[in-house]
Amino acid sequence: MAVEYCENGDLSQILDQHSLLDEDVAKFLVAELILGMRYMHNKGIIFRDLKPENILVDEFGHIRLADFGLAKQNDNAQGKKDFKAQSFCGSPAYLAPEMIQKKGVSKSGDVYQVGVVLYEMMVGIPPFYNDNMKVLYENIEKGRLKLPKYLSNEAKKAITKMLSKDPKKRPTLEQLMKDPFFAEIDWDALEAKLIDPPSMLVLTKDTEKQQPKK
Repeated sequence: MAVEYCENGDLSQILDQHSLLDEDVAKFLVAELILGMRYMHNKGIIFRDLKPENILVDEFGHIRLADFGLAKQNDNAQGKKDFKAQSFCGSPAYLAPEMIQKKGVSKSGDVYQVGVVLYEMMVGIPPFYNDNMKVLYENIEKGRLKLPKYLSNEAKKAITKMLSKDPKKRPTLEQLMKDPFFAEIDWDALEAKLIDPPSMLVLTKDTEKQQPKK
């Protein structure tokens, strides 16, 4: 199987090196992520395993989704109706509460994971994280979301909506695109790749983090 080469690795490697991303960079990346997720949802597909390791960064700083091994498609839905996938799967720190409760996940489960990735990019670790698996699951199900003071009010509100423990209270991707956090995003231009990343994220051995565009 031949796939596109993404020379800047995956988002997990980027975060290992950069620790935190500026809010404008995180916003750009998650906006592209939302567009990718929306495309899949319109095809009746839920991804179910969104995490930094599955988000690749190409030479121009744009992202690619990878590893569709846990994705689930409802052939009868044709993208117009929501559906639930019942099997328990995914990476522990990124699981939605309803997955842990074995209630099955729908498109809102992907929205939750988008929120987890956005949180991790700006905070440095996934929300509710704990090395103890039992405590981690309890935190995801019942724990209070902690938001650092340095996050903008718009970021805090958007993350809080996406990480709602009730899947019915989470916004859809279309609603997210209209959220004040993304107010300055031109979605049509972004989808056409007419917008460059605020700064280039590159894998490097030196101490520089986010490389300014030339």
